[in-house]
Amino acid sequence: MNTPPTATITAPADGALFDPGEAITFSGSGSDAEDGDVTPSLVWVSSIDGEIGTGGSFSRSDLSVGVHLVTATATDSGGLTGSVAITITISAIL
Repeated sequence: MNTPPTATITAPADGALFDPGEAITFSGSGSDAEDGDVTPSLVWVSSIDGEIGTGGSFSRSDLSVGVHLVTATATDSGGLTGSVAITITISAIL
């Protein structure tokens, strides 16, 4: 029986606030009962900017101003997916 993988986001913290142009490091992992480590399969999507990265770690400094729901989705060899999401805010400097 194929079970869906699990995804975790270790950075940034849920609810984190960033300035426009600030470098943000995203990191996470994927795990699957049958396949083991599926971290390389992670696809990261922002509710504002679309796909923003893949894999276990990357950095971006060009995210749009606003509140982003960032979802990391892991996929196993059977095509099943598991996702986790956080919210971050890119706030214009006052």
